[in-house]
Amino acid sequence: MFVSTYESAIDAKGRVSIPASFRAALGGGNRIFLWLALDGSGCLEGGGEALMAMYRATLTRLAPHSPARKALVTRIIAGSADLKMDDTGRIKLSDELMKAANLTDRVKFAGNMDSFQIWNPDRHAEHFDA
Repeated sequence: MFVSTYESAIDAKGRVSIPASFRAALGGGNRIFLWLALDGSGCLEGGGEALMAMYRATLTRLAPHSPARKALVTRIIAGSADLKMDDTGRIKLSDELMKAANLTDRVKFAGNMDSFQIWNPDRHAEHFDA
């Protein structure tokens, strides 16, 4: 389970270290899936293979042409980046993801139980205060 909040730096190559407790929550997997959060908050949301398996199970229960299924497939399945974590626990954020979430040199990781979020620290502070 992804819990707590951590702040981390983004290096000049766009790499960021996944917090150790989040790496543990991935259960040893090295794949991370990220997409722009569906709630309009402007953060990135994601997780590992277990999260994607949960979405797959949910999507298979929805009618193939239902609006909900189409929306989830478009935003999460087709809209996600499939990233590989290196041996030191870092991922490379694409320019597209960084722009979408207004990320520059620092990020805030926030646990979200089955998933986690990556925030611009200022935007996270506003969201937290609201």
